[in-house]
Amino acid sequence: MLTIELMIPHAQSLKDKRREVRGLKDHIRSKFNASVAEVGYQDKWQRTTLAVGLVGSDKHLLESTAARI
Repeated sequence: MLTIELMIPHAQSLKDKRREVRGLKDHIRSKFNASVAEVGYQDKWQRTTLAVGLVGSDKHLLESTAARI
């Protein structure tokens, strides 16, 4: 499991933030085959926390993938 805290300084509304977060989540899902959810600061315009879940049997591959994300 990996958590990522992000600042989105150009977001002027929750709608702006959601658009950026949705794009990032979709990119992580498609490129790394990982589960992603917004888990923090859901009511803040310019801040968010994402949780990324990776599952597999190869510890080194999982750590490498987490580092690339």
